[in-house]
Amino acid sequence: MLAKVCIIDPKLNLATLKKTCLLIYCCISLSTAASFAQTNLSWWNEVHNWDGTTHWTQYMTYSTSFMGPNSIPVPELKKGVINNSLRFENGVTGYWSKGDDTYNIFQKLNVPIANDRIAMQSWIVPIEYYKTDTATRDMRAARKKSGEGIEGGDFYFATLIQLIQDKEKLPDVLLSLNFKTSSGTGIKNARFTDASAYFFDISFHKEYTIGQKTNKKLHLYALTGVYIYQTHIPQYFQNDALMLGLGTDLEFENHIISNQIASYLGYLNIGDKPVVYRFELEKKNEKKLKWNLKFEHGIQDYPFTSASFGLLYDIPLQLFPN
Repeated sequence: MLAKVCIIDPKLNLATLKKTCLLIYCCISLSTAASFAQTNLSWWNEVHNWDGTTHWTQYMTYSTSFMGPNSIPVPELKKGVINNSLRFENGVTGYWSKGDDTYNIFQKLNVPIANDRIAMQSWIVPIEYYKTDTATRDMRAARKKSGEGIEGGDFYFATLIQLIQDKEKLPDVLLSLNFKTSSGTGIKNARFTDASAYFFDISFHKEYTIGQKTNKKLHLYALTGVYIYQTHIPQYFQNDALMLGLGTDLEFENHIISNQIASYLGYLNIGDKPVVYRFELEKKNEKKLKWNLKFEHGIQDYPFTSASFGLLYDIPLQLFPN
């Protein structure tokens, strides 16, 4: 029985090889074109008249007027006294402005170290979702064409030191040393600065009882300090700002109502003098779990209005009690 011998035509084999190589080349080209379309920034170059050499960070403006609401916010107003409970706070916040809607989670931790004297704090916006319109995107020189995305925020930590407390003729005085890391992402989209900051402040507090037969108390407090944040501007590597704030807390049996005005005043005159009004309603009880509602409205150089809801978990714990 004769074995069958299969002979491949060299011309046919070469033609098949050429077709296969052409198909692979087309697939690679299409894939590369799709990837390039996603990262192509020619639209940004045209909008901002890029000169071909200047780094894109130099086209951005590092202030509250030209970045996201969590980038360089007005710090929380300290109230002149230390919270002597171990407190965990978790919540959600929504920010609204003309051209920028932002929603984020926030977390905060207060750890008392020595009774009535020292405490440590940390806080973070671990994640935010944002959506900006075209005009806002271009005004900020953001580089994501869609103007929409998810970013992670900066981590803050602080040391609080009670200098004066419970003196009849003197107000309570609290020193606060605060630091911001550069952990936030999304500088290309004008969400966070990718730079450090620090602020030092002193707050003063006085408490008054309203009526002889009631549990109502009035708390008055004020703050002053300095806020220094790093920029990416060669001529001005940092912006130095004066911090100011005033507030009142009206304490009832079951609730605390707060009203505040807070600001910092930068010196670069690039929309860096934000002033905000804040309102807070906090549920007060003997239980460990509490809640609060907050409202914030930008009066100057902070084009956002926000509302937040938080859950507070208090544990009466101190690491080094008296």
